[in-house]
Formats: sequence, C-alpha cells, structure tokens
Amino acid sequence: MTWGDGRLVLVGGGRDGDPPPGNACGTPNPRPSQSRELWIGEVSVPAALEAPAFDPDRIDLTTSADHAARLTWSATPGTSYGIWRAPIHRNSDQPLVQDYSRVAIVSGNTWTDTETPVDTPWAYRVVRSDLSLDYGSLPAFNQPRRPSGMVASVESPNRVVLRWAANGEPDVTGYNVYRKHGGGSAATSRINAEPVTGTSFVDADAGLGDGVLSSYYVRAVNQANIESGASPLAYTAPEAPLQFSVCVNPARDRATVRWEWPEDRAVAGFEVRYIDQHKNTNGWSPGDIAAWWAEWQPVAAAPIAGREVSVDLPDPGRDYYFYGRAVNVLGQAGFFTDIASATDYRFLSAAPGVYEICDTIFENGFGLYPRR
Repeated sequence: MTWGDGRLVLVGGGRDGDPPPGNACGTPNPRPSQSRELWIGEVSVPAALEAPAFDPDRIDLTTSADHAARLTWSATPGTSYGIWRAPIHRNSDQPLVQDYSRVAIVSGNTWTDTETPVDTPWAYRVVRSDLSLDYGSLPAFNQPRRPSGMVASVESPNRVVLRWAANGEPDVTGYNVYRKHGGGSAATSRINAEPVTGTSFVDADAGLGDGVLSSYYVRAVNQANIESGASPLAYTAPEAPLQFSVCVNPARDRATVRWEWPEDRAVAGFEVRYIDQHKNTNGWSPGDIAAWWAEWQPVAAAPIAGREVSVDLPDPGRDYYFYGRAVNVLGQAGFFTDIASATDYRFLSAAPGVYEICDTIFENGFGLYPRR
C-alpha cells in the first residue's frame, strides 16, 4: 500500500485460477497463483498527527555524601516538569524497576531528592507536567553501572593481581572486591577493608596452594554508598588466548599456529593440541566426550613460551584441527580457544579460501589477501 496527499491506496491481487497441483505425495505446491487480476482502492485518511517530542529526552544524575540524588536536564523555558521515581528490586544483580509514581512538580532544570532511604537504589524519569510518562526521559539511576573489563593474573599461590575498567560516572568513589574460592555453595566474601579508589587490587592471601580455582568480581560504589551490580567474573584459570589462528605451507605437511596474549597477565606458557578428525559430540554421554578430548595430542611436551609454534603434519591429505589454552604459573590450564583449522572451511580463521597458506599472498573469491 502507499500513502500520500491524504489518501491511502490499497493494492491487492485477485485470483483467476487455482495454483498448480501438489506433488504425488499430496504436498501442496508452494508456487503462487498465476493471476493477472489487480484490485486497487482508495480511502481518505486524516492528516498525520505529530507526536509530542520527548521533553526532556534524558537526564543526568549525581549522588552526594548525604545520600541525596541531584537530577539535571535541558528544560524548555517557562515549562514545569513532573519528577517520577520507582524503587529497584535487588534480589539479583539484574535490577528490576518497579512501578513509577510522581513525587514532585518543579520549574527549571534541576531537582534534588533528599527523601530516599539510605543505601537504596531508585530509578528516576522526568517529563513535561502536561504529558504522560510515555513521553518522558530515559531512566537515570542512583546506582552505578556494573564495572567491566575484570581480569585476574596469578603470580603465585598467594598473589593474584586484579584489574578492571574505570566506571564513567563522576560520583563513583571506589570499588569493592569479592572472592569465591571453589564452586557450588562455596561462600563469597569481600576482601578489601575500604573501597579501592583505583582500578586494580592485589589479593595477597589468595590461598591457591590447594589447586582449587577462585573467581573474583568487583562492584562500584558511589558517594551515596550505593553499590553497583557485580562485574563479570574473572577466574584464576587463565582466559583463552586471543586471535588464535592456523595456516599451512603449500605442501600441507607443516602447520603454523599463532595467537596473542596481553603482556600484563602472568602465565607460564601455552598449551596447543591437535587432532586429525572432527566429530560432532552433540548427544554424546559425558564419558564419551571426555574420551574424545583425551584423543587430542599436545604439540609440545612443556608449555610454549612464545606466541607461535610449528607442527609437522603426518598426512598432508588430511584435515587437522587445533585449539589452545594458557597455563598459569601454578600449572593450571585455562579456557579453550575456538577450534581452528587451516584446511577445513568450517574452521578457517580468516577470509574463506581453498586453505590458508602461511607467509604467502593467495587469491580467493574476494581478492588478494596477505598472510602473516
């Protein structure tokens, strides 16, 4: 249909015969009718209504040490605004906003909430007083955002260096650090006495000598002493190596495996394993899956210190598959990379080609691609 000049034009197809019959099994033929008939109708419609603009479209919120929340926004001169507030349900780290209620009507572009309970998270919205909340601002919260970029670097059984990215809110005063030793029902405890003002922390009492893994997270704290939700977890098992890729020489009897690793994370080295067949383990029992992973062979007897390793391939006619893991200073292997292959198109690490040749420029359907 089309719409213009106050008219709604409806266009439809008629039917002058049945579509071709189905197949011998009784399945209807999916082809459409071969009709040439066309129906057209016009309907007068009222002029389009212009929806009120959001006023304001967003608000800024900062907290203060006396637990007040100060809201500011871009205001239209001579306009009054309604302030709406809703409690945040905090049974989990994913906050759930409850119903909003209007708590004030003000003129100007600022309002300070001094009545909320101490350490309680709230959501706020502002809307022109003659409009419904549907045309109000995006919500703002007196609770900080969850921190991101959390990583852990194991330097000894009793020393783990934690780092994370700084929150952008101006009223964040620090971070609390939490540790869980083991999984399941193991207790989680805060391990800093006072909020950490920077974006790193050293756990000098990690207690990793028993071989059990620990996990960590941080929460941001603002001037009103309200904590954010938890950051993503960081584990004492290393993260997977980055940019894991495989290429082969033209004879396909030697593969080169490469990866990257941040220099500020301590590791003892890297483990790379390979196999000459790939299987879909969907539906397998845990025992069969464990046996399958046990068939993968290490390319070196000890952790690899660098960021590259070459592997002789026994049969150039077969496809080979690789994965890698970092190994921490305690000898614990970390998370797996994705499986990569230089010859099986399902596992190529870069642009599609016949296969990925090392240190050569090769041509495929998308043009010339330099290889490292």
